[in-house]
Amino acid sequence: MSKNMIIISTAEQAKSRYGLQLDKAFVPIPRPSLLSGGDQAWVITSKSPDILQSMKFGFTSEHSQKRMDLLNLRTDLTEREEEEDEYDRLMRIVTRLEYSASMRSCRCAVLVDAFLVTSPDNITYLIHMQNHERPFALAGIYANWRNAETGNCETGSTLITAAANPMLRRIGVVHMPVILTPKNVIKWLDLSLERRHYLPLIHTFPDEQMNGYPVSGKIFSVKLTTSMLQPIGSRLKPESLIRQKR
Repeated sequence: MSKNMIIISTAEQAKSRYGLQLDKAFVPIPRPSLLSGGDQAWVITSKSPDILQSMKFGFTSEHSQKRMDLLNLRTDLTEREEEEDEYDRLMRIVTRLEYSASMRSCRCAVLVDAFLVTSPDNITYLIHMQNHERPFALAGIYANWRNAETGNCETGSTLITAAANPMLRRIGVVHMPVILTPKNVIKWLDLSLERRHYLPLIHTFPDEQMNGYPVSGKIFSVKLTTSMLQPIGSRLKPESLIRQKR
C-alpha cells in the first residue's frame, strides 16, 4: 500500500511552488516528517484551490455508518471487461456509492516530497521525483463524515493509486500513487470539468521522471531525522543517467 509519505519542504516552499495562501487553521508539520494514516497532511482541495490546508490522512465516505480510514483507493484492482475502454473501467470504480460524491466535488492534491514503498523482501525504498522538484502532488479525494457517536464532522483524504511503473515493478511493488504535474493539479481540482477531462489523469506515472533508493527500516520505529533519509544501498537508477537527462 502507498500509506507513508515524507515531508521535507517548508510550508513557504509549498505555497510558492503552487501559488497558494495559508489556511487559517493550518497545522504546522515538523521537518522532516513521516506521515501515515491518521496524521495531518498538506492538501489543496477542489473547493479551495488557492489555499494550502491541513487534513487527516484517512478517508471515510459520507455514506458509511462506520469509520473506514481508507488510505488508498486502488484503481488497478478492477480489470477491464470485454470491449471496455479505460475510461469506462475507471467510471465503474469512481461511481460507486462510497466514492461518487467525493470524486464529483471533493477532489484534492496531497503535497509530499517523497513516498515510501516496501518490496516483497521487506526492503523500504524512498521514491522521489528524478529532478528533485518538491513538493510534488498526489491525486486524492476527501469526504466529510459525521461520526454518529460524537456528532462531530470529520474530514479525511485518501490517495488514488494506479498500477506501478516498470521501475517499481522491478522491486516487486505492484501499485503506486497517481502523481499530478503542476499543470494537471489545476485540472484535477477544477470542478467545472466533466469526468472525461479529469479521469484520464488517473494513470501510471512514467518512471523516466522518478528515482528512488533503499532506506533503513528503522524509519518506521524511531523519530525521523534527515540522516535517516539517506541511501543505504544503490539507487534504482544510476545518478549518471539522471545528469545526462538534465
